[in-house]
Amino acid sequence: KQTLHGVWTALPTTFTRDDRIDEAGNAANLEHCISRLKLAGPYCLGNVGEFWAMTNEERMRVMDLNVEAARGRVPLIAGCHHQNPYEVVKLCQHAESIGIDFAIILTPYQAARCDDAVYEFYRFISERVNIGMILFNIPAHYYPITASLAKRLVKLPNICGFKQGGPQPAATIRLREEIG
Repeated sequence: KQTLHGVWTALPTTFTRDDRIDEAGNAANLEHCISRLKLAGPYCLGNVGEFWAMTNEERMRVMDLNVEAARGRVPLIAGCHHQNPYEVVKLCQHAESIGIDFAIILTPYQAARCDDAVYEFYRFISERVNIGMILFNIPAHYYPITASLAKRLVKLPNICGFKQGGPQPAATIRLREEIG
């Protein structure tokens, strides 16, 4: 398994004045992060990248652009967030097929009201993809991934990390203490 050491950044998605993906602008941003800033890797299609305002086709094109621009020089993470687990699977499969290293996936943001629902969401996805999965936990907005839930989730074979989006460091500290 690859590791995620070093400084990573969330990339914005740039658009043209007529609301199309700015392919040259997105490639230039990534090139700047790799060549000038010497970042370990980028994360495209997160909240900063406004994934929620894009079609899945647009999101897949942004993934393609990142692979083309990175040319294998750094590992890549792509946001494969969606409420519908079938759509998450499609996004993850596309990411994996083009050479993205990791998929980051938000906790379900509707109808997840218990640990079992969150676990089943990620289990469903994990059973259908091979790409390394990073689980994005924003407990202030979505059902939280607690340390006890994380202990269950890390038993899924391709769960390889957590991104903690909470403002309180205690939850992250507890997570590290419980699962490493």
